[in-house]
Amino acid sequence: MEFRKVVHPPLMIIIMLVFASALMLTLAFATGLETSPMSPFFYAIPFYTLVVVCIRTYDEIHPKVHDIKEWFLGIPLVEWVCSFAIVERYRIDILFKSQVRLYFSIAINIGYITINVMAFMLYDSYWFLVIATYYLILFGMCVILFRFDKRVGFGISKIDDLKITRLCAMILLTLNVIVLIAIELVIYSDAGYLYNGVLIYLMALYTFFTSGLAVINLIRFSKYGNFVVTIIRMVVVAAALVSILTLEVAMLFQFGSDMSENARELFVIFTGIGISTVIVGMAARIIALSSDEIRELEMQEVVEE
Repeated sequence: MEFRKVVHPPLMIIIMLVFASALMLTLAFATGLETSPMSPFFYAIPFYTLVVVCIRTYDEIHPKVHDIKEWFLGIPLVEWVCSFAIVERYRIDILFKSQVRLYFSIAINIGYITINVMAFMLYDSYWFLVIATYYLILFGMCVILFRFDKRVGFGISKIDDLKITRLCAMILLTLNVIVLIAIELVIYSDAGYLYNGVLIYLMALYTFFTSGLAVINLIRFSKYGNFVVTIIRMVVVAAALVSILTLEVAMLFQFGSDMSENARELFVIFTGIGISTVIVGMAARIIALSSDEIRELEMQEVVEE
């Protein structure tokens, strides 16, 4: 069976899967089977259902995206906002949009570093220090890109763009070490933290928002020819990935008291493996593509000389 047919089942099959998944999850949680050896089976079908529903939703919405965008831009208030020169430039200038996103990422990473360092000092948990280090690496990447933009400028020299992109992709690989340390803290030190009150729900909303941005960035991974645009998008993806991990750990500590220790550890391990796979895949592809283009440009320069 072709992979496309597996992820694009008929609508009637999808509807049946939705009802079956709801029934299976209700049965699992009502009878305590979510921590039994059968739990992977009860989670596999709902996960597959979620994937095919998302793909089906995307297939239905994607052809209408242009019309929806035109309708949205036609709203008087939105049209008035878009009349400002800086907004119009943000809409049509990809490099300028990337610069704005870079500044936004710098601000977000500084905020996360500050919060986690303060939490480490208050609660004396190395978990916060590890997460702060993750965001510190992302902040370092943003600073490197910021300095490059001020000294050279995005889009001025293609070979310089490629070299700075390759450097940042190599730095991106170091995030896997931080993810590994975080997983080990959960497994061997039972490290984690609780969000008080409704804070965990606010964190969940933020994680959902950043995850959505990450998915959009991954879909557009190869859309733009400029590699600097791509690496800035990957910073957003990397930040969203660790948000998923931190939220999962917080939810397991707050709501997973009935789960066995092994089950909690498996959740964290599989999430960590998924995050590392995405990061390695992104970084490796960027390094390979940028290295190939650098070699081609250098060979062209030698021939021209």
